[in-house]
Amino acid sequence: MASSPRSDTAMPTPQQIAVVAAYAERLAALGHGDKAALLDEACAALGCTRQTFYRWASPHLASERKQRSDAGQSALSRDELEKISAMLMEGWRQNGNQILAVKRAVEALRANGVIRAKRMDSATGEVIELNPTTIIRALRDANLHPEQLRRPTPHTPLMSPWPNHTWQVDASVCVVFYLPLGKDAGGTAIVPLSEAVHYKNKPENLKAIERFRVIRYVGVDHHSGAGRWRYYPHSESGAHTVAFLAWMMAPKANPADPMNGAPWHLMVDPGATAANLVARWCQRMTINLIVNKPGNPRAKGSVEKLNHLVETVFESGLRYQRHRVSDIEQLNALAEKVQLHWNATAVHTRHKKTRFAKWMEIPADRLRITRDAATLLTLATTDAKRPVVNGDLTVNYAGRVFKVDHVPQAVVKGRLDVCQNPYHDGAMAVVMVEGQETHIPLPERTLDAHGFASDAVEIGAAYQAPKDTVLETNRKRVAEVAAGTEGLAATEAARRSKDYVPLRHLVPGGVDPFKTAKEAPPVVWMPKRGTPLEVSVPAVEATRISATQACMRIQEALKEAWRPDHYQWVMRRFKEGATDQDIKALIRQFQEGGDQQEAQAC
Repeated sequence: MASSPRSDTAMPTPQQIAVVAAYAERLAALGHGDKAALLDEACAALGCTRQTFYRWASPHLASERKQRSDAGQSALSRDELEKISAMLMEGWRQNGNQILAVKRAVEALRANGVIRAKRMDSATGEVIELNPTTIIRALRDANLHPEQLRRPTPHTPLMSPWPNHTWQVDASVCVVFYLPLGKDAGGTAIVPLSEAVHYKNKPENLKAIERFRVIRYVGVDHHSGAGRWRYYPHSESGAHTVAFLAWMMAPKANPADPMNGAPWHLMVDPGATAANLVARWCQRMTINLIVNKPGNPRAKGSVEKLNHLVETVFESGLRYQRHRVSDIEQLNALAEKVQLHWNATAVHTRHKKTRFAKWMEIPADRLRITRDAATLLTLATTDAKRPVVNGDLTVNYAGRVFKVDHVPQAVVKGRLDVCQNPYHDGAMAVVMVEGQETHIPLPERTLDAHGFASDAVEIGAAYQAPKDTVLETNRKRVAEVAAGTEGLAATEAARRSKDYVPLRHLVPGGVDPFKTAKEAPPVVWMPKRGTPLEVSVPAVEATRISATQACMRIQEALKEAWRPDHYQWVMRRFKEGATDQDIKALIRQFQEGGDQQEAQAC
């Protein structure tokens, strides 16, 4: 008798298992296409569906399907998988949302001829495109799926051996900001940030509240976990960072606030907390500034945890105090009370002590006590520029003009290192005095209503020359040394003298600048052997003048010794003219009486 129908999820009874085994043996003996009738009979006898029968009979049936020869192998090459993975990784947003599907990525890469993503059916020879499911499986098998690649990288645990060894500092926009509520509402108060209204996709709303924003600075001692936080207006900046650090380091008058001193290392993120102002200040404070790589919050895990605690322990309760806090000073005063209580009472899970109690274990030789915060801020300056000193002893810096006539090292056409302290309204001249850097405030030169310098001298009024700089002083002294005089008037009179010779009084006869050459023995050089240069010299034909002109030149040279027969002889001998060489030879012959022999020879 057939049993009543059972649920597909029910387990078979021992009697049913025996029946299933018998039918499974009979089905194994039948060929493909002959099993339908026997299956219906088995299902009717057991009171179940075919799916349930096959599930019950699976231990008694041998699979007839052969495993593919390429089982476990992917039709995608490693190169194709890497290209697909690269495009998918670029399609993930910073918030973790995927904006590019696998199907679209593969279609785009295939259309551009970058990948094939196809396989060939071994039975028919047909080329078939791989479906997205197969590609996703291949990506996962190769550990190239974006979900796998976006997992956190391995990290190394960090330690700090004593309090104040390492501080971590971070700045972020607070979950509150200031907004004017109007005259009837009583001025200003804390207003919670609405994610529905003020978020990055509505920049106009963010711009409207920009000047009312509150920036939270959080610092934590890595060893003890002692944390401090403070609020500043508007936006993150290097000036705010230095002010926060100076506040953390400075000794406090409140005995309930023991934490102070300069850390040995400071870890920050790139950005305003690592600006040049901060780096220069840390260098002067002998603090090793460590700037973490972007997008690596784990490197500052302690301060990230403290940020979360500040939001939950302190800022979550501000909505209940919103009308009792109307400015930054009141907010910081309330925050200080809360953090002092929290540091003194909350037990840290790592060292099982309160944070201040653990910080108090700092050795005396590791506590670097600093000056007060105001003094520390004087060390904060921008990178020095080197403007040229103008003729009126001013320098142009940051679009303004500053006077440097009171700076001892200032000379016309010279350069000064000029920087700016964000906590000082003006500029500073950085000079070295006996190896120590000295900051000299520079007053700004202002203009009157007519555009003239406010300290300019009126024409026709009493005039006083500018105070001598070091160059003017040295210039006058050098002139006195050259003239051998004392005093400006005597020096000018000596230099106006017609017989003025510089430095004549130093050496008898005056200074001879050529004495070295005169007294030095001559340098004798051995002649160098060489090779004669064969040069083809062109023949130069001598210029001839007529016999009459030659006689005139000979007569001028012989004067009274000239005779008429000389003329006849020359005219007869040099009918074609005579050269300069012929004329000189005739003059010698006539002076020596050689004309008779020449005449006889002719």
